[in-house]
Amino acid sequence: MKFKVLAGRHDQYNETYNVGDVVETCMDLCKMFPNKFQRMDPVVPDATKPVGSKPKPIAPVKEPPVEKPPVEKPPVEEEPEELYDTEAYDDVTSNFGTAPEAKGVLVIKDDTEHYYVIDSTDGTLLSEDAVLSTITKTKAFIKRLPDVA
Repeated sequence: MKFKVLAGRHDQYNETYNVGDVVETCMDLCKMFPNKFQRMDPVVPDATKPVGSKPKPIAPVKEPPVEKPPVEKPPVEEEPEELYDTEAYDDVTSNFGTAPEAKGVLVIKDDTEHYYVIDSTDGTLLSEDAVLSTITKTKAFIKRLPDVA
């Protein structure tokens, strides 16, 4: 049977058929994919079947799996942790008492009123995974940090 591709594309037996291409197959693509194919050859009734009998369902043909070569990903270079410039933010460490000093951290605040806890020795961000949108959340975060020896 021959079918014309009306929409999209069709992949069969390692061949790709685009709109307008004709596919030749023993499967009724019009039934399998409604509105995607148009049958090109006339339907010839099977003389061995009595008129009015239901056709037997056609078992789907399994296409052999296509083995694709593994894609090698380029190595990812790790970037050093971003250091935070405390001058771009407001230093609000003094609003948190002596706890930040005992923990060896600074607390800074941005224009959106979010707080960030950074290491006072090297400027690395410690609160990266925490959304510190209130003083209470920031105090709780600082409290969970270990004391500096």
